[in-house]
Parts: sequence; C-alpha cells; structure tokens
Amino acid sequence: MALLDARATLADGRLALAGALTATHVPALWAQIGRAQYRQLDLAAVSAADSAALAMLSRLQENNPQAEVVGLPTHLDALRQSYRLDSQLRFTA
Repeated sequence: MALLDARATLADGRLALAGALTATHVPALWAQIGRAQYRQLDLAAVSAADSAALAMLSRLQENNPQAEVVGLPTHLDALRQSYRLDSQLRFTA
C-alpha cells in the first residue's frame, strides 16, 4: 500500500522522507524541513514524487552540500535524470 501523506523524520544527522512527495504536500513539508541540517538524506520510503518534490530535494541538498543521498527510488531516479541532476540531487554542469 502506498503512503499517501508525506512525512519527515530528522534524527542523528539523518533526514528520512516517506510517503508521497508531491506538489500537494511539498509546501507543508518545506515549512517543516526547509532549514534542516543533516548528513544523510534517506529517500527509501518515498512512494511517489513529482517535479515540486525534486525542486525541494535539490534545494535541501544545496543547503547541505556534504550530505549523502541514500535509497533513491527508481521513479525518482528517472525524474532526476530528466532534470539533469546528479545522483546526489545536485545540478550538473
């Protein structure tokens, strides 16, 4: 069963996102985690994502340049490639 609501958990330097990261959920999620500092961004439990989510994730990574992305789901990886982001969700030259 797909998770319908987006959730974020920040603990021990790890920001874990779960559920549907879509334009419907991104504004509230951004308000919660927009300034988060973390060393690892865990996306394994993300059930859906759209371009709004990708913009948010890219900005989070821009704010945390040393952070590692783990658990990138296949559907998000395909979207990432279409926007020319690297595997750490940063823009490539």
